[in-house]
Amino acid sequence: MRVLLISNLFPPEVLGGAEIMVEALAEGLLERDCDVTVAALAADGAWRLDRPNGLSVEFVSGHPLGNDLLAEKRVRWRRAAWYLLGEVNLQARQRLGRLMDEVRPDVVHTSNLTGFGPQAMAAAAARGLPLVHTVQDYGLVCLRGTMFRQGRPCSGQCGDCRVGTTLRRVGSQTVHSVVGLSQAVLDRHMDNGYFQASEEQQIVRTWHLHGEPQHPPLPSEATTQGTPTPVTFGYIGRLHQTKGIDRLIEAMRRLDGHSARLLIGGTGNADLDAELKRQASGLPVDFLGWVDAKSFFPRIDALIVPSIWHEPLGMVVREAHWWGRPALAARRGGLSEIVRHGTDGLLFDPDDAEDFAKALADFAGDRELRRRLTHGARTTAPADGRGGLAERYLDIYRRAIESSRPRLATPPEPLSEATGT
Repeated sequence: MRVLLISNLFPPEVLGGAEIMVEALAEGLLERDCDVTVAALAADGAWRLDRPNGLSVEFVSGHPLGNDLLAEKRVRWRRAAWYLLGEVNLQARQRLGRLMDEVRPDVVHTSNLTGFGPQAMAAAAARGLPLVHTVQDYGLVCLRGTMFRQGRPCSGQCGDCRVGTTLRRVGSQTVHSVVGLSQAVLDRHMDNGYFQASEEQQIVRTWHLHGEPQHPPLPSEATTQGTPTPVTFGYIGRLHQTKGIDRLIEAMRRLDGHSARLLIGGTGNADLDAELKRQASGLPVDFLGWVDAKSFFPRIDALIVPSIWHEPLGMVVREAHWWGRPALAARRGGLSEIVRHGTDGLLFDPDDAEDFAKALADFAGDRELRRRLTHGARTTAPADGRGGLAERYLDIYRRAIESSRPRLATPPEPLSEATGT
């Protein structure tokens, strides 16, 4: 099967989990003897990357202003112009169409399209190619891509976004099969009129880690001269206002009488970074800066995901489970679909400071609860990695290809054997 994957970013150019998922899927498909080409948006001029495993990556010069997502410093007026041009990006349609004519894929699979815009879908539709789209975030329904405004998650699509995303909504009607990372993110799109013509809606909760899950010992089980080590909570990810890190620090401040500390891994805006450090002054909170998972997860007893926006999935939770660590997560978006409260983690209301602090206190103060949740996390993590991801999508591709084939007209059954009419 020949597959063309389209994503605005692809390694080595990475900003988040979406492009890592696309890479894992591409490699899983290659392992199943598919012919895979990836199209990503080039920052400055087209170029090509051929990997030793046979994966071809075309970095397409598909936007007049390049790929603004990769700019070291994003200028507001340029960013606005970049998004606006992305909506009517005929350059993307032309150059992606040319690539489709060259590759002649059996199926086109789009993911994050910011920059390429809905013209990526239009290019496939114009050629009658089966089209699968994965909803990774809110980029199709929200001009900011987060459904988060003025410090609060949006309850629905606002008027500005409704008008500004019209072409995206129209483009989504050409999709044969739509896949959501969670039911929550898919429902946000369907409820606002997207993908109404899709013949299939599926949920594939992405799993990109490959190999056997890792279960290093818990730090809190170690002892120093007979004294138990404090429970170590951890946050890893971007330092951003949508992530609720300030509320996490406040919850730590409320842990009177409980022996616990917090490790924060990640980077973000310098002003926000300084403000968070100011808020954490005097607390057992360490800011690690950028840190990789391999050195981070063995150092914590539980992951904290305090997001105040509606996470499309919360891939970091699945990563924590892979490392045998339970997750204490906000009851928001896709997080509540992958954290089983009381089994492999705890859910809390991020708007309720007492409920948030209670979740941390319960975990820190109850050794049996920690053991039960840790056991649950270790039995939750799947071991099929990118192979299982590829198998799920191959099934979806086959059905999309089959449904897009023209149906041959068949003569009606005769009404009567005697008359033949």
